[in-house]
Amino acid sequence: MNDLVVSLGSLIVGVVATVWVSAYYFRRSLTKSLTPYVQFSSKPFQGISADVRKALQVTYAGVQVEALYEVQFVIANTGDKAIRDLIEPLSLAVPENSTLLDASILHAEPAELKTTLKIPEDRRSISIDFPLLNKGDFFVLKVLLNGAAKLEELKFSILVDELPRQLPAERLEFDAIASSKKREMIFPLLGVGLVVVLFGLALFKVIYDAWTGLPSTDGGIMAFLSRVTIGALAVWLAPVPALFLTLIGAMMSAAALFDGSFPPRKKKFVLPENLARTPFRAMVREGSGES
Repeated sequence: MNDLVVSLGSLIVGVVATVWVSAYYFRRSLTKSLTPYVQFSSKPFQGISADVRKALQVTYAGVQVEALYEVQFVIANTGDKAIRDLIEPLSLAVPENSTLLDASILHAEPAELKTTLKIPEDRRSISIDFPLLNKGDFFVLKVLLNGAAKLEELKFSILVDELPRQLPAERLEFDAIASSKKREMIFPLLGVGLVVVLFGLALFKVIYDAWTGLPSTDGGIMAFLSRVTIGALAVWLAPVPALFLTLIGAMMSAAALFDGSFPPRKKKFVLPENLARTPFRAMVREGSGES
């Protein structure tokens, strides 16, 4: 009887597990998702003194630019199903306090991906049509605005089966982009990592030298407690930050070999070198004196 119960129980558990796993992967195979990622945004005129800004006259296509704002998006099919047969194309509304200067598609992956960008006469929106966007396909959209805009005001919309009408823009992780150029070592990151490792090892040396002077338990627990000082507690606790600094420094140094990411991960988007810009890359290049 017990063997029968065990057999039936095992059979039921196996069937339930099989059905659950099958349903999970079936649902995954039916997901459709289009995600606009914010690759970077900048305000080139920000920080310029009022006197210099007053004397600096900038025009674009005959329009005087008061507050230039640029934002670059990576728009990708992040689902498992292809996106096709758009009822209404993907569109981006221009905020009320901004004026559209220009918009362009800088790159598409794969290269044969067809996209059509249109700007209406009122220049209050941008529309992008495409016949097919397979899983993993993406394109890069750059927008220039005259007027300070907030990222949350840049709203995408689309009308197609199985997708929401509104597509909020998401921040792109700093290490999600890779350059098609051969990987090079990031020397500023390597230098910072080695300095952090040096601090961790120096702290270990201080701990080692002070360890012999710590109280022991040879005379009993009460004698031991009576000899415990704040300095002794500090020495006992110091290995924690020392180990933390050493590990973080080692990871930073290793990340310098893997385009700023450790452990190394497969990049979501591979872009030409001139487009593979992120806030992290900009900070590294400014620190290294590259243009």
